[in-house]
Amino acid sequence: ERLKMLKILLKCPNKFVSAGFIREKIDNTKRISTFGLSSGAIEMDLYQSGHDIMFYSNRYWVYEFWKCLANSPESVISAVKFFHENLSISEVQFHKESWYDNFDDPYDRAAIYYLLNRYSENGQIYGSGITKHNFSVFNLRTLQAHAEAAKKLRLFYLQDEDLIKRFSELPSEQTILLPIGKFKKSYIIQKNPHSLSAPSYDYEKLQSYLKEGKHKMIIVHKYDQKAEKFYDTGKIFINKLGFVTENPELAEDLIVSNF
Repeated sequence: ERLKMLKILLKCPNKFVSAGFIREKIDNTKRISTFGLSSGAIEMDLYQSGHDIMFYSNRYWVYEFWKCLANSPESVISAVKFFHENLSISEVQFHKESWYDNFDDPYDRAAIYYLLNRYSENGQIYGSGITKHNFSVFNLRTLQAHAEAAKKLRLFYLQDEDLIKRFSELPSEQTILLPIGKFKKSYIIQKNPHSLSAPSYDYEKLQSYLKEGKHKMIIVHKYDQKAEKFYDTGKIFINKLGFVTENPELAEDLIVSNF
């Protein structure tokens, strides 16, 4: 087994169940470009099964966490240990809103990002309560055992808030993967994207790019009736066991694809 378990390093707010289906669907001789990369559950699953994958993020601290892990896992791990042992939960609360500006060292920021994710209830570092009880020695062991596997990740930071305009720059034979999660029907350019962990998309633009067919595309949402109604082609429902179902009532994930 060449690589192991990067997909469990961070909590995934989306709890996607469709990684296995996507692994089968995408030809592993084709390069995948994936956009978003927060917890990386689906992306890391594909990476670890040998797919050729490029990771793009327009959230700098998300990119920075994985980049630091790729460059020096030891530095991230020692900072995680230090902060977990030395910061009280009220200090962590204090840093929660502005941790990115409060720490100058990228490895410190990566460690704080990791701990905020792990201390949170569901991986959403801004939305939910945080407690140290959500973190255990087991999490640290997992990080130590698997961090090394991040060294070959190919990571790219994009400054664009609108990622769709970058799609057309990719070679046409690449597959575009977008693990979006919840279908949020608003598109607001945020002045300060630090407040949002995941990129936001203009779904009208996204659907028209999908239909143009310049690239093979896979969009992954958590199932939602609004999302199902919005997309008018290529919908696949995945049940909670990870299998395709014809019944939307059993759907956990909604996959939208043009191939």
